[in-house]
Amino acid sequence: MIVSANGGRSGNNATPRSPTRTQIGEELSPGLFIHDYTLIEFQIHLTRDLYLAAVTHISSRAFPSSLLSSNPTLEAADDTKPVLIPGVDSLNHKRAQPVSWSVNFPTSISVPGNQQPTISLILHGDTSAGGEIFNNYGPKPNAELILGYGFSLPDNPDDTIILKISGIDKKWEIGRSAQGAVAIWDELFRIIERDQGDNQEVYETQVDAADTLSSMVRALLEKLPSEEKIKDIDIRPEVLKIWKDYIKGMFLYFSIRPLFLSLSVPGQTEILSSLLIFCQNKESEAIEVARSFGIELVIED
Repeated sequence: MIVSANGGRSGNNATPRSPTRTQIGEELSPGLFIHDYTLIEFQIHLTRDLYLAAVTHISSRAFPSSLLSSNPTLEAADDTKPVLIPGVDSLNHKRAQPVSWSVNFPTSISVPGNQQPTISLILHGDTSAGGEIFNNYGPKPNAELILGYGFSLPDNPDDTIILKISGIDKKWEIGRSAQGAVAIWDELFRIIERDQGDNQEVYETQVDAADTLSSMVRALLEKLPSEEKIKDIDIRPEVLKIWKDYIKGMFLYFSIRPLFLSLSVPGQTEILSSLLIFCQNKESEAIEVARSFGIELVIED
């Protein structure tokens, strides 16, 4: 059975489930209170940091056990367990690498003596002699790659941010070039239109919605750490690279009118910057609609 082809979102080991602090405490505590006297030395050397390192070594390479079930899938569920597949679990990620998973599960009519599930990773591309063989973990943003696997991609096209409107449980995922922004815009517009009733024109509601969304974005930009703030911190080069991939080209101040942006601001800043441009365009549309009615809107900074 082909589970996923051409590097679908399920990818390598789907999304590794990093343990929560509570889970870590629950798993670590029994190890610290082993009563077998012969394991006292083990108790002494079992630290939280070593345990976390071991957990992440496994979680970053593990596959869901459901992959080897009679109905194989890369989607993890509450009852699945992390499993390692020697050899395959050592392959690094390459974005857009076309791959397929083929799983054969034994049945009652299987050939005797071959009763174990088999799994194959099929690469749909050429690999030169001596070259590295890659897997595809799926189209994942740097936030997911960093938390789940411990690496990042420069200028990752799949980067996203999650936005939430206060009082609403729903979340909106926004990508580069403001992909997905229309959905959260429509929700904000609906809320403001409902609150204002018939007291204002549509173009006024659009200006208010643009101002509300841009205020949310500017607040997020102000929370992003700047390179200036970390210059005196001793950070390993590989960690600094990950940080720069995630937040690079950051600006400490953005203004909607005029909008000061860099032509190259990757990562979270680029997404937020594209949202500010989206808001500015919505505001400009409202101004033009008002002018068509002979009304000149004055937008205050």
